[in-house]
Amino acid sequence: MAKCSRCQGQGEETYDEDDRRVTDVCYHCAGSGQVDDDTDFHDRLESVASSIAYVMESDYRRAVNSDPDGDGYDLGGYENGMMPHDYFRCNVWDRTADIAQELVELPRVDQELLIAWNEYEG
Repeated sequence: MAKCSRCQGQGEETYDEDDRRVTDVCYHCAGSGQVDDDTDFHDRLESVASSIAYVMESDYRRAVNSDPDGDGYDLGGYENGMMPHDYFRCNVWDRTADIAQELVELPRVDQELLIAWNEYEG
């Protein structure tokens, strides 16, 4: 069994809701603080997808902002009724879902390589 990536093995999560701190049982591990190996592998692959999505959206934002004839990346957020950081975060989430689907279709050895790359702290 592996440590839950959601609660870091604590068995509960703390988050903000309606301007107050709430602590609740972690739904991901059902409060045990541990997940099975398949769930752990999937969580780590999802982390790879999130990292790639973040880089891709950052590159896209930089490209939009560098266009002298454009309106800038933040305008897209305002047009959607969002603050720029929320707009960025939602776009990363959207990209993460698409990338995760592509990663699941890769051979296992490639998935393991990507996870090792993502977790490398050098």
